[in-house]
Amino acid sequence: MRQKQPHFNEITATHWMFASAGFITLNSFFSKVLSPHFGVLLFTLLRFLIPAIIAWGLFYQLKLKLPHRKDAPLLMLRSIILIFSQLCFIIYLTHSNIMSATLLYLTAVLWTPLLNTFFNETPLNIKNVIYLIIGFIGVSLLLCTH
Repeated sequence: MRQKQPHFNEITATHWMFASAGFITLNSFFSKVLSPHFGVLLFTLLRFLIPAIIAWGLFYQLKLKLPHRKDAPLLMLRSIILIFSQLCFIIYLTHSNIMSATLLYLTAVLWTPLLNTFFNETPLNIKNVIYLIIGFIGVSLLLCTH
């Protein structure tokens, strides 16, 4: 039986996720190396301020549309959560190794379906629950070895 070929958008999305994993790895490395020189709070500020300046420049140059005002409260909440996420990540990184910090940071994939179930009332099927349990067990085993 012939296998179904992945759709172009699935391949593109996969490439973006690999790129994301690479950037998270670089973020971990540079956070570990640079945060002792700048301090955690200043490094976190720079971590967001520099990309924000670049993004605003791109928005201006490319004449991109800004989000609707009605989405502003949720976008602001998302931004605050992201800042605290990075702050916690950098604080943990100053007290531990890169592998543990990155591994814990990437457990967001495991928490997302649970939060989606809670906030959007999206049911989890048994297969997803089994995958989540296996994922949490795997993370626990990896962290116990350090």
